[in-house]
Amino acid sequence: KLHAPERRRTWGTEPRYLLSGLAFCGRCNDNKTKVYTSYYRRSPRTLVTGEHREYEPKRLYACIEHKHLSRNAEPVDDFINALVLGRLTREDARDLFTPPDEKEINRDSLRIERIAVQVRLDGLAALFADGVLDGDGVREQSARLRGRLNEIDGLLAPAPSNPGREIVEAQDVTAAWYALDIARQRLILNELMSVTLMPSKRGAKGFDPSLITISWKS
Repeated sequence: KLHAPERRRTWGTEPRYLLSGLAFCGRCNDNKTKVYTSYYRRSPRTLVTGEHREYEPKRLYACIEHKHLSRNAEPVDDFINALVLGRLTREDARDLFTPPDEKEINRDSLRIERIAVQVRLDGLAALFADGVLDGDGVREQSARLRGRLNEIDGLLAPAPSNPGREIVEAQDVTAAWYALDIARQRLILNELMSVTLMPSKRGAKGFDPSLITISWKS
């Protein structure tokens, strides 16, 4: 069943969202555990009027390590985008981006690790079939391994240009920022700040920016 063609999905390793695998879980508070993208969909229901209502899935940033923190992703992304643009439009923004120093990167070691991580990722289906991992375990391991692949690919990727420098020198910084792909936005974001999502109180509703902790790197 796991290998049936109709069930096959192409996940890839390209990052799709701004903070997935970058932001830290504030409840773990260990500067190590990160949040990843998850989805929540309300069950369909029939109203007293007889109307049948379906609900769109809601994208979340969730701590899948301990399953104890999840936040609505879209307002968090909007808030972070606003902070980034505020920093990139300051007069000293050009001084933030210097050519990367690749001397300390052990590329051979990273290539070997990437092969090992990919093998582990490919083997998750077999572990599920053998009963070693349940569905939650497969999702957790898959998210963690894909996150590490993203990090390794980012370190191994050639850097013919400096996207941060290009953005701050653009005539319209906002337009230039939103024209970037997610991978380049994440590179710039990671140079600027460290983001930690804090847990909200039980029953709290709406977006609360105080539950996002920012540590500026420059």
